[in-house]
Amino acid sequence: MPTAPKCHQTRQKLIEIGRDLFYRYGFQSVGLDRIVKQADLTKTTFYNHFDSKEELIQEVIEYHEGQIRSEFSAGVLKHGGDDPQQRILAVFDVLQQFFAEQEFKGCMLINVVLVFPDPNDPIHQTAVRNKTLITVFFAALAKAAGLPQPDAFATKLHMLMDGAIISRHAFDDQNAAATGKQLAAALLFAELQPNKLRVDSADAESIVPNRKLRDAAQRLPNQTA
Repeated sequence: MPTAPKCHQTRQKLIEIGRDLFYRYGFQSVGLDRIVKQADLTKTTFYNHFDSKEELIQEVIEYHEGQIRSEFSAGVLKHGGDDPQQRILAVFDVLQQFFAEQEFKGCMLINVVLVFPDPNDPIHQTAVRNKTLITVFFAALAKAAGLPQPDAFATKLHMLMDGAIISRHAFDDQNAAATGKQLAAALLFAELQPNKLRVDSADAESIVPNRKLRDAAQRLPNQTA
């Protein structure tokens, strides 16, 4: 009988191989035979670790998104430094890194809910739960930046991120991350000065002392009521 560490290694191997195959080729296109063949295992071994392919998919989602959140956390610190506002904008710098990867196939969570649209499906629910965790992470960034409504801001930031991902993946928009970053800067302006839809150059420095944030937002066309 295999030892506990050996069992863990085999289970992890199946999760990582499943993640690679599902992400590259789709959840419906990849069957159990292909997974066990690439893992050089038998179906019996697979069923020692998972009850079904559907259970594997749930574990893959949990593992993949945990990795993504970890990369986002490290990336916003790297690109945003000590400035909490810049850390928010750095979300799109990290996104650009993902876009530049050769095997970029969009957001796994968006892919999941399209393939498994039933809200009562455990796979769908796993995706939604992980989506919520990303929003919670964004809310923490917004709170650290002193925004008055961090949860609402996080939801908007998440929508901007999803829009950038779809634009890049579905329409091959090479500027998707940069555009998302500019829109996020404008959104920050709106949060910092809620009663003023238009920010003139003369007012910008007093409203947002952060030069990089101010410059990013001012590259957008002026908003009007």
